[in-house]
Amino acid sequence: MEVIGLTETKQGYARKAYIAIVTHDELCAVMNKATYGDRDRLPDLKTGDTFNLAQGYNFRAEITEATRKMTEAYEKFAKVAPIAAEFAGIVAAKADAT
Repeated sequence: MEVIGLTETKQGYARKAYIAIVTHDELCAVMNKATYGDRDRLPDLKTGDTFNLAQGYNFRAEITEATRKMTEAYEKFAKVAPIAAEFAGIVAAKADAT
């Protein structure tokens, strides 16, 4: 993205805004459509079209959810790990005895 100008918007109150050149590939990356097959799924924009970048793909939510699931899985594993180790020891001892 290249900023080529500055302005303000009047959406409720004055906000800083940018006039910028953004490539189609950059929009694809923001919308998580950067893989080869997904690039054509993002529509081509025309002059005057509105594209809300704030509605882009929420990577933070995905990472947070994955971390939560990983933590839950670890907690479940930690509960059964001692039993699994004991069981493995019993199986190994039985194998050695035969």
